[in-house]
Amino acid sequence: MKLKHYLYWLIPFFTWLPQLLMSLNSFSQMRFEELIESVQAVYWFDHHLIISGLHVNVGWYALLLVIYKLFGFSLYSGKIVYLVASFISTFVLFYLLKKFFTGWVAGLILITITLSPTLLYMNAVSLHWAMTFHLLIIILLLLYKLDFSNRKLSFLLTGVIFLLMMVMWLFYQAVVFYLPSLVIFYWLKYRIHLRGEVVRWNKAHPGGVMYGMTAVVAFLLPLVILFSWVDNKNLLILDPDTGTGLFRGGGKFVLSEEVFLQAWRDFFPDFFVKGVSHHYEVASAEFSLVFPIITLAFVFGMSFRLLKHNSYITLAYLVMAFDLLVFSTTSDLGLPGMKRLTPMLASIYFLWVIIWYYLGRLPRPSTSLRARNDGLKKNVAYLILSLLTIHHLIVYPINLIHIKDPSPFKVADWFDEENPQKRLDEYVAIAKKEGLALDCRPIVAQGGGCFYDFIYPAVAGSCEFNQLSCHQILGYSGKDNKFIPLSIDLWQNKFFDQ
Repeated sequence: MKLKHYLYWLIPFFTWLPQLLMSLNSFSQMRFEELIESVQAVYWFDHHLIISGLHVNVGWYALLLVIYKLFGFSLYSGKIVYLVASFISTFVLFYLLKKFFTGWVAGLILITITLSPTLLYMNAVSLHWAMTFHLLIIILLLLYKLDFSNRKLSFLLTGVIFLLMMVMWLFYQAVVFYLPSLVIFYWLKYRIHLRGEVVRWNKAHPGGVMYGMTAVVAFLLPLVILFSWVDNKNLLILDPDTGTGLFRGGGKFVLSEEVFLQAWRDFFPDFFVKGVSHHYEVASAEFSLVFPIITLAFVFGMSFRLLKHNSYITLAYLVMAFDLLVFSTTSDLGLPGMKRLTPMLASIYFLWVIIWYYLGRLPRPSTSLRARNDGLKKNVAYLILSLLTIHHLIVYPINLIHIKDPSPFKVADWFDEENPQKRLDEYVAIAKKEGLALDCRPIVAQGGGCFYDFIYPAVAGSCEFNQLSCHQILGYSGKDNKFIPLSIDLWQNKFFDQ
């Protein structure tokens, strides 16, 4: 039995391997937003600056900055961070599933979630989106472990949970859709501890005030640290050039028929065909090939029936309703699509897991004839739920092959077509030897873009974070008709805008 117990823990390892293959297959290109989010913005953040109010995913920048300082820099560092994060969260998720399901059911659920086309893709690009999933799993673990009968530990876990909520929000603005449900989840656990008594935090239970104060202080602490770190704080509050800032990104609320219709035109392909929205390039989408719609219909139908009897189902619908409301009334610089709808997708998977749990807890009927009929119904229900697993197994090789397809957002002007890191290493070698003179005139002559703001932080960051002794990095200025030393100050003073 002990051997069988330990063998179960091979399941999360093997379910992580598809992510490893997907990430390794993605190393052949860098998209422009990957370069901004994992290179330029991090280099700026190291100098206590943010680029603009559009680029305020500071949790991601801070994490990568720590990684670069400790382990050095490469263009692929963000992808490696995600491999480590997915490895950890896969084991944590399996641990949680094992608390509620038998080993084979927990394994099947884990396989389905880790083979999610969206999760696999988002873990394979150096963007901030997927880290919210990994942090969410950690928060759910802590909420599960939260025991208010242990007063000291419960105060500690309360602080960590609410601190991680803010950290998660600093990674990605869409986390706001999770926050109300997570807070209610926490309150439900507190209420259960008090044996169902409705608590007024400031009167009926003195400890409630202390827990509330701990939660508020922990939640605000990362925000205080952020504002003490960043020098151009005004851009966090409101960037006058873009009208954006912290917790807002590039979206703006617009109540119009055009915005509503555009949002839903993005929704259906991203969910049921293939990725068409901004930086979401999945060849076969989450519920493509038609038959997973059967699973969706079953999950929604069953969850509606259980809605009045399960508070956690209500929380999932709260997340979806909030997400869809904002998604339908928000314009963006690009097609927001799936990146805005990840909370809804997570809620669908949560409901799918809840239905598995509900079916496993159905009481056994008293008569043998009824047992056979109900057993058949339950097996059909299991099969319907498993259609999603079958779908993910079918589309995985398709998405694995196509992740190498040239992205419409690929940046190749300064980087090698097949090996961006190789070209960057060549630039760094020149900078170490004699100084680097970057000249974008040949690139512009061929119809490319003069993106000094991509190549400069990549070379300068390689020198700084890898502790290399490099000479000056110059860039050709068409304004001055000569090479000038490149520095962050040029962008701060909007030199290249002129």
